[in-house]
Amino acid sequence: MRVKTLTSGNATKCEKEIEVRRRCHKPNGEESCFLGPWGDYGPCQQGVMMKHRQVIGGGVECERKAVKFKPCS
Repeated sequence: MRVKTLTSGNATKCEKEIEVRRRCHKPNGEESCFLGPWGDYGPCQQGVMMKHRQVIGGGVECERKAVKFKPCS
């Protein structure tokens, strides 16, 4: 479970906080991925920049969802 907090908008029309619950396993039995926030892109190396986020829970397949690449500008 995690709690999301309203950061903009009308607090009188929206709830200030909501709880979001997610199952630890998908319907097919695979583990769900629980990931932390994205970090910043690192330095350009071989024409590519990379950023990571922490894998808080989940299997090995979650590791590939925790990395993003983009070409250097």
